[in-house]
Amino acid sequence: MAELPYMQLYVADYLRDTEILSLTAQGAWSRMLCNMWHPDRRGVLTYRLSAIARLLGSSEPEARGIIDEIDDCKVGNVEWDGDRVTITSRRMVRDWEKMEADKQAAIDAGKKGAAKRWGQKDGTSNSPPKARPIREPNSPPIRTSNPNPNANSEVIVQKSEEREPPRPAPVAKPPLSRPRPTQLA
Repeated sequence: MAELPYMQLYVADYLRDTEILSLTAQGAWSRMLCNMWHPDRRGVLTYRLSAIARLLGSSEPEARGIIDEIDDCKVGNVEWDGDRVTITSRRMVRDWEKMEADKQAAIDAGKKGAAKRWGQKDGTSNSPPKARPIREPNSPPIRTSNPNPNANSEVIVQKSEEREPPRPAPVAKPPLSRPRPTQLA
């Protein structure tokens, strides 16, 4: 799941969370969310202020003002460490952790089901087969010559005594004819 090509966007939540931001900060937050979706940093963006400014296409003072606005409006979590800033999308981190937990639960359930079915020490299945085999496993094929005299290869035919002979095709019944009503002239 590390390479999800899409990011789920809850439009109503996004609009509600960002409606108090300036248009510049809304665009910056959208660009930050897209960068946070990268698998190495899912939901967290940590860069120097100069790098954030380049990411947003703005000057450092403008980027600082945008980040402060995002922090003041509680749209994202912002932590400063000198000139480095870490911006976190709480929703993206929470959703990603839930998705990973669901994925792990599915993996565990699959392993449990496989162990139940194939858990015998000799590797045989605990459940009956769903269909009758055409022939016994590892039985040798019967080689016959090709009915086409122009071909040089041989055809391998599988023999099965258990097969039923083919059934004849059903005969179509003619449609019932009804007398036509006489037409008045």
